[in-house]
Amino acid sequence: MARTPRSRWLPVAAGLCLLAAAPVLDAAAQRLTPAEVAERLTGTWQMNLDESPQFRPQGAFARPEAPVALAAKAGPRLVLAVQRGGRGGGGGALPPAPPDPRMLAGQRAIRAVQQVPQTVTIEATADSVTFRDPRGVRTYAIDNRTHREDVGDGATMTTKTRWDRNTLRQEFVVDETKVTHAFTVNNEGTRIEFTLRIDNFSGAPGRQAKAVYEKVAAQ
Repeated sequence: MARTPRSRWLPVAAGLCLLAAAPVLDAAAQRLTPAEVAERLTGTWQMNLDESPQFRPQGAFARPEAPVALAAKAGPRLVLAVQRGGRGGGGGALPPAPPDPRMLAGQRAIRAVQQVPQTVTIEATADSVTFRDPRGVRTYAIDNRTHREDVGDGATMTTKTRWDRNTLRQEFVVDETKVTHAFTVNNEGTRIEFTLRIDNFSGAPGRQAKAVYEKVAAQ
């Protein structure tokens, strides 16, 4: 039996090794550290309303300082019920009890994180992130731990912020409602795909909407 010269197999073997290594090298090139993702997230971002049809401006038409909220057509609304006294029959019915201030404060807090700005400045590091927009300044530790925030009248909102590869994820919870934010930045640091999700622990159907932010060139 004729033996195949070993030298003929060397180029083939080398080529196969390169092909096998290509996916690994490509994955390594796409894998970013939290500091690298934070650097890409840092900057001023403007929502592209044409690519974000599930959101609508609040107040005046598309002013950059006006927040945007989920459009009605995005799905069923999740509304936190305000507990009131029951209605009785006849003229002897008691007047409804006043709403619980703690519950109202919680509602205001969780509704606030359901609205997102059209323009936002993000300052991020591997350990923390700060959002600046017309509504104020908010800073969160990126440690995947639950933090309690006093939102007034005895109400609290829990928050959690963490990295998930090239995505910054945040959770906000008040009573039975959870709002989730996800900021996924591209490798060029020019585009953010933002996802807002609202869930209710009582079993009501959730809502989800996506938006696109584009980085504003530095002046």
